[in-house]
Amino acid sequence: MPGTNPYRIEVKTLSRDAWTSILNKFADASLYQTWEYGQERCGAAHLSHIVLYKDDAPVAAAQVMRLPPRLLKWGAALVHWGPMWHPQSTPPDQENLSQLLKAMYKEYIQKRGWLLRLTTRDYDDAEHTIENLMKQHGFTIAATADHRRTIHWDLHPTEDELYKQQRQSWRKNLRRAWNSSVTTRVDQGESMCEIMPPLFEEMHRRQKFVKGGDVTPFINVEKNLPQELKFRFYSAWFEDEPMAALAMSCIGDTPVGVVAATAERGRKNRAMYAVYWTMVEDLKAQGFEQVDLGGIDEIGAPGITRFKQGLVGHTDEFEVDYAGPFQACESWISSFAIAAGEHLRNVYYFVRHQLNKWILRNK
Repeated sequence: MPGTNPYRIEVKTLSRDAWTSILNKFADASLYQTWEYGQERCGAAHLSHIVLYKDDAPVAAAQVMRLPPRLLKWGAALVHWGPMWHPQSTPPDQENLSQLLKAMYKEYIQKRGWLLRLTTRDYDDAEHTIENLMKQHGFTIAATADHRRTIHWDLHPTEDELYKQQRQSWRKNLRRAWNSSVTTRVDQGESMCEIMPPLFEEMHRRQKFVKGGDVTPFINVEKNLPQELKFRFYSAWFEDEPMAALAMSCIGDTPVGVVAATAERGRKNRAMYAVYWTMVEDLKAQGFEQVDLGGIDEIGAPGITRFKQGLVGHTDEFEVDYAGPFQACESWISSFAIAAGEHLRNVYYFVRHQLNKWILRNK
């Protein structure tokens, strides 16, 4: 009928299978919107799913994770790499995102009184399109959250062209890995659960990480993911011993780096260079046209950042900022509690970082 609203909203806690069915309909789906990741992060009982339908087809959706404290009415919730609003079958429409944001604000902020934070998968652009749209619906940049930047690499060129894009020093290290008789493997699923923990633990002790010091949550998620959503796992070997490994999540149309680790011996024979090049070859063979290398941080992780920059070569062309993160809240109690918690977290990381620097200088 003329004037009939084509949109409808559903808000409920969906089962694993029901949410996975929704997730698979979006090109901008990701590991961080999977039911399994939500279960690991906050428990299945604290998940909420909101889906926007247009003419009975899902056109935007988000998994909302309720975070502590949960004993009181006020609190916080996180949408990690969401909302999803790029359906597989149709071009993305900003009106769909707009309708979902409006519904999310009404449900989680006004009705439930939460602070809601969105760490979107969308990249920023010159017009700040996503930021402006968020502002229209009451969401502002979260001032206390970490700024997020990554490398979004175009895989359309041939392998030879991609190889030539690399910085000369990167190609030199890759050839060194090949000449050291390092071999690489591509697996999916179980191999990561066996190989990654000891490699990551060794690297963690060696580098004295301040953040990201536990790979266990990703192992748990990997074990529970359905087969079609499991990680692509790349590893380098020398004399039957794993030297380096990389896990990529290939959900949606853009694979993203999740976790990587290198043994001390692997550093010496440049094993990670062979791992990343094998990843490039495999993703192209799988038909992917772009890859997100999983974040860069020139201050907190300068070595890893230079490594990724060397892989792609023309960093000005491929380095991008994520839009946001964004948040909204009408409860001053929730806002104060989250801001105080984040401040204490940042102080903790700063003190640990300074302490680690002092220990290294005085060894």
